[in-house]
Amino acid sequence: MDYIVKCAYCGGTYIVNSKGNNAHFSCNKCGALNGTEDIIETSTLQSQAKMDKTEEDVHFEYYLKAAEQGDVKAQYKVAVYYDEGKGVAQDLEKAEVWYTKAAEQGHASAQYNLGNSYYHGEGVKRDETTAVSWYRKAADQGHAKAQFMMGVCYDKGLGVVNDEVEAVCWYRKAAEQGHAKAQFNLGNSYYKGEGVEKDIREAECKDYEPIGATRYSYETAEERMFGA
Repeated sequence: MDYIVKCAYCGGTYIVNSKGNNAHFSCNKCGALNGTEDIIETSTLQSQAKMDKTEEDVHFEYYLKAAEQGDVKAQYKVAVYYDEGKGVAQDLEKAEVWYTKAAEQGHASAQYNLGNSYYHGEGVKRDETTAVSWYRKAADQGHAKAQFMMGVCYDKGLGVVNDEVEAVCWYRKAAEQGHAKAQFNLGNSYYKGEGVEKDIREAECKDYEPIGATRYSYETAEERMFGA
C-alpha cells in the first residue's frame, strides 16, 4: 500500500510503500528524514476533502504535488489518474506526459503503459516502433505483461521484423511468471511448430486446447491493465 508523506522540514510531499515500525523516509526534495508520524493518514485526507471533493480528488492533489517534485511513484499515480479520469478529468495527453516522466526514471509499469499508449495511439500518435521500445524496457525489468506484448509484437511483426523464435522467447519469459495468455500462445507455438520444434506433448503441458483455439493478441484478448 502507498502512503503519502509530508516532509516536516521543507513541506514537500512524496510516496512511500510502507509505514512499518520505526520507519524513516528520506525526503526527495531536501533529503531530511521523516518518520511514520509524518504520514498523512486517510482520515486526515478525508477531513480535508470538501463537499465538492471526493477522497480521490484529495489523493490526486497530493500525488500531483509529489510528482512535481520528481517522485517517480507519484508521477506514475498521476498518469494513471489522468488516464482513468480518477480524481481528475480524464486527459490522455496529460497521462502520457506523466507516464513519460516516470518511464524515463525507469518505472516498469509506466514504461509498459506508455508502450500501450503508442501501440493504440492514445494520447500520442500511434507508433508501433516506439511502443516496442518502451515494452522492451519494461520487459527487460521482468514485467510479465510487457514480456507478453513483446511476444505479440514479434509474432505479428508490429514495430519489429516478424520473428517467431524471438516471439517464443518472450512468451516463455512471461509464461514462466504465470501470464495465462502467454502460456496459451506458447502452447500454440509448440502445437503448430512456430518458432520452436513442433511438440504436441509440450503443448499439452502448457494447457493449450487446439480445437477451435486461436492465438491471443492484445486487441482480442488482453484488456488494458495497470501495474502496481
